[in-house]
Amino acid sequence: MKVFSKILLGLLIAGFTQLVAFAADTKTNAIQVEDAWIRASAGGQTSGAGYMVIKNTSASPDRLLSATSAVAARVELHSTITEGGSSRMVEIKDVAIPANGSARFSPSGNHIMFLQIKGPFKEGEKVPVTLKFERSGETTVDFLVRPTTFNSGSAAHGKSHGDMK
Repeated sequence: MKVFSKILLGLLIAGFTQLVAFAADTKTNAIQVEDAWIRASAGGQTSGAGYMVIKNTSASPDRLLSATSAVAARVELHSTITEGGSSRMVEIKDVAIPANGSARFSPSGNHIMFLQIKGPFKEGEKVPVTLKFERSGETTVDFLVRPTTFNSGSAAHGKSHGDMK
């Protein structure tokens, strides 16, 4: 009977471990990144901006805390603020991703800012970026480099990152 108890306890522990591992996996699957893109670099450009849509299929909110990429010395979260008819960019701490909702990153709003890029962004290439979320952990996304003139349907007023004053 003692052996049976030990076997049963072992099976329960193994099952619980698998359940915890499954729960951890499903948590990261709640975040989906779509339409991730960057404009190709113009001559001499030392920075660039990335855009995307982040969807959260979870019943719990999440937050994008940071982004990193080997293609730039620094990667920051930025937002465009318009006051008195002029726009400027500011670094932001995080971006809320609502439960069962989404957050859009666009040229006239929130974006990923690549500073001191190590080489030009060339049309057609993919730039790997690691996004760090408060609840969902890290995920790496490939941003597609689009033409310098690309204007996504999500880009309000056709402003590019270089248009900000």
